[in-house]
Amino acid sequence: MADSVPSTPREEATLSQLNPYEPRPPALIPPVPARAAQVAVVVAICLALTQVLVFVASIPARPVADRILQEGVSAAVGPPFYLIFSQISGLAQVLALGGFVAGCLWLHGSRAFAVAARPEILQERGPVWVWLGWVVPVVSLWFPLQVVADIRRGCVRGQQRSLGAWWAAWLVFVFSLFFRFSSSSGDGSFRLTVDMPLPVVEGIGAAAGVVALVLWIRTIREITAGQRELAERAAAAA
Repeated sequence: MADSVPSTPREEATLSQLNPYEPRPPALIPPVPARAAQVAVVVAICLALTQVLVFVASIPARPVADRILQEGVSAAVGPPFYLIFSQISGLAQVLALGGFVAGCLWLHGSRAFAVAARPEILQERGPVWVWLGWVVPVVSLWFPLQVVADIRRGCVRGQQRSLGAWWAAWLVFVFSLFFRFSSSSGDGSFRLTVDMPLPVVEGIGAAAGVVALVLWIRTIREITAGQRELAERAAAAA
């Protein structure tokens, strides 16, 4: 009987793709986005600490905040305490933007990894929603949660904890930002529009933000560990 002809690497990859439950060959799996994960974690830590500073700075800034609320005084002419509060709030906004970019870059790479490593796990939302899901009105209330949950299912094997606490804290944090300021008329300044003491608004936002960001960091690390495990399994099976 004739000897069997060994399979070529291309044929082995094709056979592996026919069985989605087998580990992918390393050549078919993109690198683990570990660097993007590190950047996302660092920015999240900085944002959490800054949110706490915003809350602390809001306490001495309350008298001016009350005047802005009651008399419509422009925030641009506040005393030093209020200016410090405004500057730290501005830093928090910059970090939030950086966190959005860093987080979405990591999610984009993680989604590509999940699709390649475990194609049997459905990614319900397309890659564009990794970015747009956070900013498009209405769907931003649940699309990011679906994106993160699907990516985690594609990268982490076994039983997984719920993401409900993280998402609930994130929504409280985001909505608290709308209770801080709203644009005023044509002079481009800002005016308080909510009949609530400033430290209360910032305290709620800081507490929810810290909880959400801590859980977000844990999720990033969990998914990254799952990705490394999948990559090691694929390398061992090659």
